[in-house]
Amino acid sequence: MNYLFDVNVLIGAIIFSVVLLIIRYISMVHFLFTGISLKIFLIAPIAMSFPLTLMVTVAMFGRSYNILTEKESAVLIITALLTAVAYPILTKWMARKLFT
Repeated sequence: MNYLFDVNVLIGAIIFSVVLLIIRYISMVHFLFTGISLKIFLIAPIAMSFPLTLMVTVAMFGRSYNILTEKESAVLIITALLTAVAYPILTKWMARKLFT
Protein backbone atom coordinates (compact mmCIF):
# COMPACT_ATOMS: atom_id res chain seq x y z
CA MET A 1 0.00 0.00 0.00
CA ASN A 2 1.19 3.51 -0.73
CA TYR A 3 1.20 5.27 2.64
CA LEU A 4 2.56 8.51 1.23
CA PHE A 5 -0.94 9.45 0.09
CA ASP A 6 -2.72 8.13 3.19
CA VAL A 7 -4.05 11.18 5.05
CA ASN A 8 -3.99 9.42 8.43
CA VAL A 9 -0.33 8.49 8.00
CA LEU A 10 0.59 12.04 6.98
CA ILE A 11 -1.32 13.52 9.93
CA GLY A 12 0.39 11.02 12.23
CA ALA A 13 3.79 12.00 10.84
CA ILE A 14 3.08 15.71 11.34
CA ILE A 15 1.85 15.14 14.90
CA PHE A 16 4.89 12.97 15.65
CA SER A 17 7.21 15.67 14.26
CA VAL A 18 5.62 18.33 16.46
CA VAL A 19 5.76 16.08 19.53
CA LEU A 20 9.46 15.41 18.89
CA LEU A 21 10.12 19.13 18.68
CA ILE A 22 8.19 19.81 21.90
CA ILE A 23 10.19 17.09 23.66
CA ARG A 24 13.41 18.73 22.44
CA TYR A 25 12.33 22.08 23.88
CA ILE A 26 11.28 20.52 27.19
CA SER A 27 14.63 18.74 27.46
CA MET A 28 16.44 22.08 27.07
CA VAL A 29 14.50 24.05 29.70
CA HIS A 30 17.28 23.62 32.26
CA PHE A 31 19.61 25.58 29.95
CA LEU A 32 17.50 28.68 30.57
CA PHE A 33 18.87 28.69 34.12
CA THR A 34 22.49 28.65 32.92
CA GLY A 35 22.37 32.05 31.28
CA ILE A 36 21.92 30.86 27.71
CA SER A 37 20.32 33.52 25.55
CA LEU A 38 16.68 33.11 24.61
CA LYS A 39 17.61 33.28 20.91
CA ILE A 40 19.92 30.29 21.24
CA PHE A 41 17.30 28.46 23.29
CA LEU A 42 14.73 28.99 20.54
CA ILE A 43 16.91 27.80 17.68
CA ALA A 44 19.09 25.06 19.24
CA PRO A 45 16.50 22.26 19.54
CA ILE A 46 15.57 22.59 15.89
CA ALA A 47 19.12 22.99 14.65
CA MET A 48 20.35 19.91 16.50
CA SER A 49 17.53 17.47 15.80
CA PHE A 50 17.70 15.62 12.54
CA PRO A 51 16.61 12.10 13.51
CA LEU A 52 16.48 10.74 9.94
CA THR A 53 18.75 7.71 10.22
CA LEU A 54 17.70 6.80 13.75
CA MET A 55 13.98 6.87 12.94
CA VAL A 56 14.40 4.84 9.76
CA THR A 57 16.46 2.30 11.68
CA VAL A 58 13.80 2.06 14.41
CA ALA A 59 11.12 1.62 11.77
CA MET A 60 13.09 -1.13 10.02
CA PHE A 61 13.87 -3.01 13.24
CA GLY A 62 10.30 -2.59 14.40
CA ARG A 63 9.01 -4.12 11.17
CA SER A 64 11.54 -6.94 11.08
CA TYR A 65 10.73 -7.99 14.67
CA ASN A 66 6.97 -7.47 14.19
CA ILE A 67 6.85 -4.80 16.89
CA LEU A 68 5.48 -2.15 14.54
CA THR A 69 2.79 -2.52 11.93
CA GLU A 70 3.46 -1.50 8.36
CA LYS A 71 1.43 1.68 8.91
CA GLU A 72 3.31 2.62 12.10
CA SER A 73 6.59 2.03 10.31
CA ALA A 74 5.40 4.28 7.47
CA VAL A 75 4.55 7.03 9.98
CA LEU A 76 8.09 6.87 11.39
CA ILE A 77 9.75 6.94 7.98
CA ILE A 78 7.58 9.81 6.72
CA THR A 79 8.25 11.67 9.98
CA ALA A 80 11.98 11.19 9.41
CA LEU A 81 11.70 12.55 5.89
CA LEU A 82 9.49 15.42 6.98
CA THR A 83 11.85 16.50 9.75
CA ALA A 84 14.87 16.11 7.46
CA VAL A 85 13.32 18.63 5.09
CA ALA A 86 11.41 20.93 7.45
CA TYR A 87 13.88 21.34 10.33
CA PRO A 88 16.74 22.82 8.25
CA ILE A 89 14.32 25.20 6.54
CA LEU A 90 12.84 26.21 9.90
CA THR A 91 16.32 26.63 11.39
CA LYS A 92 17.43 28.90 8.56
CA TRP A 93 14.23 30.96 8.76
CA MET A 94 14.49 31.34 12.55
CA ALA A 95 18.18 32.29 12.31
CA ARG A 96 17.36 35.05 9.87
CA LYS A 97 14.53 36.35 12.06
CA LEU A 98 16.41 36.13 15.35
CA PHE A 99 19.92 37.19 14.36
CA THR A 100 19.39 39.94 11.79
